[in-house]
Amino acid sequence: MSRVAASVRTTGEKPSGQGGFALPPFPPQSINGGRFAGAEEPLLSDLLSDPMTHRVMESDGVEQVHLMLVIAEVQARLNGA
Repeated sequence: MSRVAASVRTTGEKPSGQGGFALPPFPPQSINGGRFAGAEEPLLSDLLSDPMTHRVMESDGVEQVHLMLVIAEVQARLNGA
């Protein structure tokens, strides 16, 4: 990450002399209401039940049944099957 990007990311302010705009600082609390704080990740079942996930899958032409088959195949490989 560049020094400029790092500065904007951590402070929300652009370095002096730089054009463009600055992003606001990251909030100290979790953006998603604290459901997945820190390094915690959502469960796959939570992601697959999320309406936004369904919209993205529809937009990308991905059917849930096919995704579930891919997930099952990867699980089997990871489990040494």
